[in-house]
Amino acid sequence: MDGALASDGSFAIYQLSQIFSGDRDEEERQLNSLWRVDLTGGAAQRLTDINQNATGLQLTADALAVLYLASGETPASSCRLVRLPLDGGRT
Repeated sequence: MDGALASDGSFAIYQLSQIFSGDRDEEERQLNSLWRVDLTGGAAQRLTDINQNATGLQLTADALAVLYLASGETPASSCRLVRLPLDGGRT
């Protein structure tokens, strides 16, 4: 598991790996998703889509966004750098 802690200690972002069973003709696959948890309590919140593989997370210095590498479901999918604002917006 990979993760990052906000500099003020208020929240953490972590990467969760999950194994998904394939259909009869497909193999199992592992996808990584990003989650945010407030350290003062409450449930974790999923940040990335379920069919997207997210790796290499890095919290920005101001803790307003997380950067990560995103790829699709298959190993052959190309990667792209994503900047995800933590205020709910998307870029």
